[in-house]
Amino acid sequence: MRYGDWKLLFIDQEEWFRGEQTALSTPYIINLKLDPFERFIEARGYDEWAENRSWILGQAGKGIAKFVETFKEHPLSQESMSVQVGSVSDMINSKAIGR
Repeated sequence: MRYGDWKLLFIDQEEWFRGEQTALSTPYIINLKLDPFERFIEARGYDEWAENRSWILGQAGKGIAKFVETFKEHPLSQESMSVQVGSVSDMINSKAIGR
């Protein structure tokens, strides 16, 4: 998800195509102005840096909730083909059918 200069990655994928997708317990937080090549997540000290910027998750969460609300008016026409979306997919599907 992109939020201003920030990018949040909820799933890690090492290879660009056909790579295994691994759900992250907490999303990677990337400031695209400071790290345009998105390499800092592998650096020493990243975890502390990201923890100090975890406030962005609350701000981005509002955008995610707003997006999910659009499924009430425009429900999904088919299930997602991703097998790793997990609880987020369940949440979107439940909102789409009004459960």
